Amino acid sequence: MFDGNNRSPILYPWMGALFTDKGEQQCGATILSDLFVMTAAHCIAGKNVSDLKVVLGVHNLVLATEKDKYSIGEIIVHDDFKRNGSVFENDIGLLKLAKPLSFSDNLLPICRPTENMTSFTHRLNAIGWGQLEPNSSEMAQKLQEIFLPEVPIEVCSKIWNLNLGESRICVGEEMKNVCKGDDGGPLMYDIDSRWYQIGITSFSGPKCGDKYPGVFTRVSFYIDWINARINGSNTCSNASQSKVYEDNF
Repeated sequence: MFDGNNRSPILYPWMGALFTDKGEQQCGATILSDLFVMTAAHCIAGKNVSDLKVVLGVHNLVLATEKDKYSIGEIIVHDDFKRNGSVFENDIGLLKLAKPLSFSDNLLPICRPTENMTSFTHRLNAIGWGQLEPNSSEMAQKLQEIFLPEVPIEVCSKIWNLNLGESRICVGEEMKNVCKGDDGGPLMYDIDSRWYQIGITSFSGPKCGDKYPGVFTRVSFYIDWINARINGSNTCSNASQSKVYEDNF
């Protein structure tokens, strides 16, 4: 995440990180229920459940222990997911955990948006452990956050020379954006002290912070698809319940 910060004392208790079985950091993910986490389809397409683990409940990935790593029971990729180089369509997927989570102060689900949650009056918040600089492969150890303005989809489509349509949302500004490694993580919006997941980081420009806005899968567009597979109530936590754990900083 380019020009993000880790100064916030908030631990986002729904945030997770996908790792390969070899311990390589891949993407972000978010807790939706005690059995499901959500991520970008391109992060999990073609993978087997034994290829991945999700780290949950930590702020500093260096301090993650075996108890923070959760096994995957099932991988669900959207049927219409398509990959065209570094551009993705219907870039959404779910991971069913091998065992249900026991919710605690640092393991809580994010709120899912309603289908009509499509307009926003203030900046949106993206979080992740992606690259810190455009020309560096160094990934963040501590969770980064960045507040970004929405870019109208017509403007975003013109910059990218793509027909992005209503299934995407774009955010970003010059010298401030998501980076490689932030893929799969959430774009969030705060309403009455509750964080709603508005987007899933899908792709960004060749160099983060360049002229290209970050492109996110619009979660509200797929909410029926999500709810049909999770088959559970849309329970979520109040943002004010997020707590600081000093040993995670």
